Amino acid sequence: MNSRRTLKKLIIDIVTPVVIFSVMIGALWCAQGGYKTVSEPKEYDFLDEDAWYVVRNENAGKVSADAQKCLVVFDGNDETSIALKDNVVFVLKSINVQVQMKELYILDELDEDDAEEGAPEVEPVMMQDQYDYAEFDDVIFCISDLSCVGVDYEGFANWVAQGGHAIFAMGIEPTDGLLQWSGLLGLSNTTMPDVTTADSLRFKTSLLAGVEGREFSDDIINCAALEVDLQPDCLVHITTCDEPELPLLWEKSVGEGKVLTCNADLFESKADRGVFVSAYCSLYPAFAYPVINSAVYCIDDCPAPAPAGYDDNVREQYGYTVRDFISNVWMPSMQEIAAEYDIAFTTFVIQSYDDNVEGPFNNQDDIKSAKYYASLIVGMGGEVGIHGYNHQPLVLEGFEYDNENAGYVEWPSAKKMLESIEAVIKYTESLTDELYVQAYIAPSNVISDEALLAMQNRFEDLRIYAGVYLGTKDQMVQEFQVLDNGIVYCPRLTADMQMEDSEWWMQINELNYHYVASNFIHPDDILDEERSDGGDFAQMISSYKGMIEWNQRYGLRTGTISECGAAVQRYSNLSYTQTYKKDTLHIKVDGLIDTAYMMLRLNGKEPVQMEGGTYTKLSENIYILEISDKNITIKLV
Repeated sequence: MNSRRTLKKLIIDIVTPVVIFSVMIGALWCAQGGYKTVSEPKEYDFLDEDAWYVVRNENAGKVSADAQKCLVVFDGNDETSIALKDNVVFVLKSINVQVQMKELYILDELDEDDAEEGAPEVEPVMMQDQYDYAEFDDVIFCISDLSCVGVDYEGFANWVAQGGHAIFAMGIEPTDGLLQWSGLLGLSNTTMPDVTTADSLRFKTSLLAGVEGREFSDDIINCAALEVDLQPDCLVHITTCDEPELPLLWEKSVGEGKVLTCNADLFESKADRGVFVSAYCSLYPAFAYPVINSAVYCIDDCPAPAPAGYDDNVREQYGYTVRDFISNVWMPSMQEIAAEYDIAFTTFVIQSYDDNVEGPFNNQDDIKSAKYYASLIVGMGGEVGIHGYNHQPLVLEGFEYDNENAGYVEWPSAKKMLESIEAVIKYTESLTDELYVQAYIAPSNVISDEALLAMQNRFEDLRIYAGVYLGTKDQMVQEFQVLDNGIVYCPRLTADMQMEDSEWWMQINELNYHYVASNFIHPDDILDEERSDGGDFAQMISSYKGMIEWNQRYGLRTGTISECGAAVQRYSNLSYTQTYKKDTLHIKVDGLIDTAYMMLRLNGKEPVQMEGGTYTKLSENIYILEISDKNITIKLV
């Protein structure tokens, strides 16, 4: 490997008694069961372009021919149904499930005016217009009206009883079809149930890791639901927090098969993928899929020119100017956290806060303090990437922002954009010895397609682009993936030191789907009323530590953005098959670079022996597999 491409870490020569004490306390807590850690973490090298193409698995991302088959049924005239279908299919393919889609057109009666407006000329597919599902292992209905699912009840119920799996994923409308299907769904209602609102959420089983003791409010769920009564043999996974509780997700065994019913909007968003993958895996006695296993902690706008003067909130708490607060309080707090939790921060440089888009790009007014902070960050084992020469998003005139452009200045040309990026790379690499820039975050997470393409073509050593997992149309919204040109996308999941319910929901879902965490903060979070939630810095630090402790409790490996990128490379390079027979799970992987990770979900089973790697219990029914061989055998009881 080209050593120039590897971010070198400085080793601290003297470990202070404070650090030793923190480590001892942490070890004691682990011994008492505070953490559930996986085996000794392995440090990954980020593979440069040449190395990546040597190890690249051409079958990565392709579903194996002998994987289970799933039919996804959706309404081609319903935007919600289409969005749900898209999300479900993405997850299924990522966990090696063969997917076939059946598009139905469910139309209300059209009057002449509708017809004149160009309504689609399609025939509604109703129960009498049936299709074959017998060849599939699973059928997922992204349709709410059970009168229009396109299958006859009796035949479908027999298919389930013989070992089929069905998921009603969209929530159910109170139509005539509901009572006909009530037995298969596990409903005891003999009359049409009333419609109510589900605006809270509580987990009743260990369907997901990390939900223990948590409840979620209308920030997460606020939708229509039916006031259903269930048969005693139904297993309820999720309810509302009301008294009495309203069931929102449950399963029912029918002969040799299972039916999973959703009574709310639980699967539609990217943020819900952990819930869906967990629900899908509950249909099987054993199911494994690749995960990333990485937690990364980013700091945007660091180093960056610190604002001059006072902030009322900072002055009241500490008596400092903003600049002195950052140097005397904020940075020592980050150093303390890095030592206490053995984490490495990844920070992203802003060279100037001017609105210069014409050049020259040579502002170095704050280089002395920038060098100081960069040395501290690297000395903590961290990494320094770039955010921009300034905080003006790389967009040309006419760029359409999703909302307002917040006063940003458009760039006159792609040439000027590239000049500014070249300037900030040189500036950043001059801050301290052995610093090599290979990661980029767009200001405000906004960048035009033209700028992104130009950067990828111009700066071959800039290998990692960290956007956001969820965002608006104008933002750099990403999946965890490796592009055909070898560039790695490592999106950030959550922001701020004090996470809201929606961010914890994302955190929990991604723990269960990708087994990854990625958070970003800013040195000036305390100056922002929304980000600081009142501006008590001690409370902000406490909340931030709580988030880190939560990640470590579930065994996530901590690292820099490049180390996360290395983990994404290994995750993205795998292809695999799995078979379950006679309480033995066989997994065969291809594209194993050195070590990889998988999540194993079990139902009524426990592992007793593993060949080809090691396993660690994550929660009641969930295990993390560390894969070291292409052939894995796991004995279950």
